[in-house]
Amino acid sequence: MSSVTITAKVSIEGLLGNCANEASEKSSVATIIVCGLPFDNYGKISWQDEMARLYNLAVGLSYEPDYKAYILLTVGKNQNAKQIKNHVRKMAKYLETIKISKARLIFAIETSEYHSTSFYVVPEGAKLPSCDGCEIFEGKDIR
Repeated sequence: MSSVTITAKVSIEGLLGNCANEASEKSSVATIIVCGLPFDNYGKISWQDEMARLYNLAVGLSYEPDYKAYILLTVGKNQNAKQIKNHVRKMAKYLETIKISKARLIFAIETSEYHSTSFYVVPEGAKLPSCDGCEIFEGKDIR
């Protein structure tokens, strides 16, 4: 919405004399950045459902062409690291097929007691959401 312009107008009734009773001002809408709140968050779901959520992420990114997607995968301690990285490649490949460049993707893998995936849409230079002891890599480095 950062490219949208709005006009605010106020009218005052009951003024005495020849006083102006209306005023207006135009301004662009400021983009609100809420750090730490995910765009989406979910547990274990089917690949079909995950593709729908990735598509929604791509739509969100399309409104902010300079922003990146930060994708945090929290995985159980007993999950295979190779399988997780293969899944990350699959996610990146899908996003690329719907016109989201790998250069706009940042992935983080964190080990925990439970499995979840969180999407964040972050502006260039913003502090990324924290994760405890996670492995972070840029999507452009995914082969």
